[in-house]
Amino acid sequence: MPRGFSQQPGDQTVVSHLREVAAPAWKEYSRRLDLLQGDAVMEATAALGGKQLNNSTIRLSRKVGKGGKCVLVVEQVENADGTKSQVFAVNSQYAFSLSSARPGAAGRWILSSISVNDDATRTEILRKLNQRLNTFRAPIMVRDRLLETMVQETDFSAGGDPDKPSDKAAVKFSYSREPKLTDGANYRPVRAGNLSFLPELSWAIKNAKVVVKTEVASGICQTSIDYITSTKGLPLPTQWLEEESLKLNDGGLFTSRKFTKFTLHPEVSEPSEVEFTLSAYGLPEPVGVTWSKATPNYVWFLLAAAILGVLAIAFRTLHRRRARVKNPMAPPPAR
Repeated sequence: MPRGFSQQPGDQTVVSHLREVAAPAWKEYSRRLDLLQGDAVMEATAALGGKQLNNSTIRLSRKVGKGGKCVLVVEQVENADGTKSQVFAVNSQYAFSLSSARPGAAGRWILSSISVNDDATRTEILRKLNQRLNTFRAPIMVRDRLLETMVQETDFSAGGDPDKPSDKAAVKFSYSREPKLTDGANYRPVRAGNLSFLPELSWAIKNAKVVVKTEVASGICQTSIDYITSTKGLPLPTQWLEEESLKLNDGGLFTSRKFTKFTLHPEVSEPSEVEFTLSAYGLPEPVGVTWSKATPNYVWFLLAAAILGVLAIAFRTLHRRRARVKNPMAPPPAR
């Protein structure tokens, strides 16, 4: 890390450092972070024109298996309208989503969608799954945009933050191009802002204050994140605060606050793939989909006992042979 970022906006030294040093750190951190089992609880409040909107508590539980090839998120949303639960999952053969059955209905889960040789459905399920997973990626995202993507864009410009001269990893950034709605999925509501990083913790975000502008509103979004470090040196977010204040084009004011607590488990082993299937939720598997059955435990116990028995006989025979070599006149042992 440099001794201190230059205070000049657009300093290519700062941009190059973020691209060449920070970006690879974010990529590796994201890879490790995405493999963790864990939970998140978000308390979300919002108001429009001073009138409080429907507040929510959102609970997310994430499972990851087969080195990230199997992923499942259970989402539970509680608000004044009641409680709604959903499941989004992908395994090695298909992706699916479930919704909670109405209270009192037979069965807890209802199949919402499934992809078996259906790329369009799979893409949509994965899109919704990633929306939920982004909550766990808060340390490397700014308002749902990955830092790695942000700094690689050609019109990205940055310099040291003049408001924080003592913070050697604080930057002030902006973009030279005005985004357009025709950008589609690449539309960029974040226009400029201030970011403070933790270089010793994979360049994770410490706090951020960004300017947000859309076709209907503009304002400020601020975030701050707290961490602990795992025994393997991985920064684990413990809590994340995001506050937003947007002025609508019609003069109204929209405000929101999201406070999230994380519980991540870096030491927990991966669950088996069966936990990422419809069978795990009491539903039948798709036609034509079969899973190899795990070998029952008793078979392994019998095999281990047989191996130990063979070894015992072999050692006993070897011991007798060595004894006779030492004393050829000794009578053979009684059988």
